[in-house]
Amino acid sequence: GYNGINLWGSAKMINTEFKFDGSVANEWVDACSADKTYEFNACTVNGQPLKKSNVDFRNSGTILIFDGIKYITAKEADGLTAAIKAAQSGSNILLADGTFNGHFDLTQKTLSIEAINNGKAKIEGMVWADNCNLTLKGLTLSNPNGVQHPNPSNSKYYNDINKKYPVVGAYLNSNITFDGCIFNLTGPTGYGFYGYAANTPVFTNCTFNCNKIRPIANNGDAITVTGCTFNDQYHYSVRIFEN
Repeated sequence: GYNGINLWGSAKMINTEFKFDGSVANEWVDACSADKTYEFNACTVNGQPLKKSNVDFRNSGTILIFDGIKYITAKEADGLTAAIKAAQSGSNILLADGTFNGHFDLTQKTLSIEAINNGKAKIEGMVWADNCNLTLKGLTLSNPNGVQHPNPSNSKYYNDINKKYPVVGAYLNSNITFDGCIFNLTGPTGYGFYGYAANTPVFTNCTFNCNKIRPIANNGDAITVTGCTFNDQYHYSVRIFEN
């Protein structure tokens, strides 16, 4: 079933063309080892620029570099948690296809979390952003089991966000960009996004599938919604408390 090129040790590929004959559906460059670095600069696949989705990775913690942009990989929830914890300012995390369950806490981070294939990396739980600059790209987001922050502070605002069961909760100067994300809102979830205190969320080309659940609520400074689709909305799609 597949036609691949296996890379085991660290590798740096420059001006390299990968050719596949199209005889099978699954053709890729296979980055096989954890804790190794695989770099691709000006590479092509059958004459077309190599895409991130042309590279398959088997483990969390693999480093992939595409034309100078560095990503750390995550294949499961523990791998995503570890990548977030280790992330330095400006880091990029690349998620494999699959489901990532749990609570993911980002405090004072500047990073992006991106699906290698749009819509096929699914976070089921809560993403908590506190004083962050965060980009979420191509993810499917839901909180069907009502996951909450396990250790909320005594802050009234933390607890207010937490009891809403949001898919993404943001507090205190968190600037979050959602690019091409899908929100599937069911279960006890109260909101898709719930922001409190000087948040400036941006939603671009996102889809909200809402089962009597409010997609967006923001008690912050500014909100931008562009090219988004709201399906089966409740009494209102976007709730802006002030400003």
